Amino acid sequence: MLVQRVLPLPPSAVQATCQTPVRQWSEAKLAAPGHSRLCETPRPRALPAHPEEHSMQFTQGQTVVYPHHGPATVTEIFSRTVKGNVIEYLKLEVHESKLSVSVPVSKADQVGIRAVLDSAKMDALFDVLRAPTVDEEEKWSRRMKDNQEKIKVGDIFTIAGVVRDLSRRNDDKGLSLAERDLLRHAQGPLVTEIALSLDIAFDAAEAALHAALAEGSTDKTGGGSTAAA
Repeated sequence: MLVQRVLPLPPSAVQATCQTPVRQWSEAKLAAPGHSRLCETPRPRALPAHPEEHSMQFTQGQTVVYPHHGPATVTEIFSRTVKGNVIEYLKLEVHESKLSVSVPVSKADQVGIRAVLDSAKMDALFDVLRAPTVDEEEKWSRRMKDNQEKIKVGDIFTIAGVVRDLSRRNDDKGLSLAERDLLRHAQGPLVTEIALSLDIAFDAAEAALHAALAEGSTDKTGGGSTAAA
């Protein structure tokens, strides 16, 4: 019976084996029987899971803005056990629709929950409303799809641009039924936030929005209007 003897590899051969690219690792193991552990890279240890941090601190009764729905009140902060983990939740009630929704506190930033616009950001919002109208698709179906995508992002300034362009188009040429519904859907939360930020009534906020739209539409080139002598 023939007995095969396995000789140890010299240090130089071991070093060469350790420098073998990963894609040739199986060949290196075959070439060095008994020495496969010399070059094994320790597997990285899994890091412990940490709850996601959020930038806002929440309190019951606080008013926040929930994307796609507008301002909402934190009606309750509660805990729920899910698969053995205790998760803290916010219960929100949307001002305009009275919709009630629960969101994990750890997901608040990811969802896009934010504070109501302060005075500086509200000034920037009105600048968007006063800005010249952006050229849009003439075919209403394509225009509708573009505006739906913009609203879906949930950015308040982008939504203000959609409200601006649709409102002026409605005044000039009219809108399809679907676009009128889209405008109403986008404008409601916008007006509600203006009212909260400026601490005014909803009707006054709506009037302020339309005044800004009218101010910008006096000159679509952005050059401003000229008063009569």
